[in-house]
Amino acid sequence: MKLVNAQYSPIAPISILEDLESRGVLGNYLLLLAQDVFAHESRYIQLLHKVRDRHSGEGFVILDNGAVELGSPVLPKDLEGIAIALKVDCYVLPDVLGDMMGTLQLLQDSLEDIRRIGIPIMRVPQGDTSEQVVRCIEAIMASTTGLCNHPKYGELWSVPRWIANKFGSRLPTIQFINNFAHEPSIHLLGMSTQFKDDIRATSLPNVIGIDSANPVVLGLAQKNMGISFVDGGITHDDRADLWQRTEATSCVVDNMQFVRHCILTADLERN
Repeated sequence: MKLVNAQYSPIAPISILEDLESRGVLGNYLLLLAQDVFAHESRYIQLLHKVRDRHSGEGFVILDNGAVELGSPVLPKDLEGIAIALKVDCYVLPDVLGDMMGTLQLLQDSLEDIRRIGIPIMRVPQGDTSEQVVRCIEAIMASTTGLCNHPKYGELWSVPRWIANKFGSRLPTIQFINNFAHEPSIHLLGMSTQFKDDIRATSLPNVIGIDSANPVVLGLAQKNMGISFVDGGITHDDRADLWQRTEATSCVVDNMQFVRHCILTADLERN
């Protein structure tokens, strides 16, 4: 049985995250991108202090490895200092998009550092086919079962958006992890082009959250997420000047509330 409702984390530059926090709508489930955290460490420390203060110390913070944005992942040994400074709940293991062998090699090369650092890890399966994704999950399990689990959320996993984009759904991958991982908690990395599948996925057992820049990007362009978005009228917008923007808009907040409403109710129509 699912013990917690899945949460949504907006992806945005530090200035917009600060603005959302000041409005009381940021939330306390956050995925932070490595490259922006490195560029604004002191501001992120202050932001998380405010978030934890607002939510009585409760929350969940994931430090991403930046693989999508940077083109290659930041390794655990290089994330260690910032992860400690921010007191994150976990960091995302290094991965190579769509590359099972590359991902597994990075894992093997990092195992000594992972054990030494001791911070909980979030596992990421990769592969070019659904069969490779399954094999990657099995190999990651073999190398990391019982290693650096979270004291509350157990064995942390993530399922990237490209799996839904390429295969039509993340559900089989989530179900495989649920069937074979030891007490997993699963994060959905990014919003796919299959929005209904994303929402269905958040309702599955042990799925704890999803992150996406989409509601922010669309909101900054004054595009309101609603039934037209759900039915395929809008999918993704280019991030364009997202990282140069400094304030959210009311449309950004509306979009975030829409996503959270969909997750909470599994209802794809705005009330």
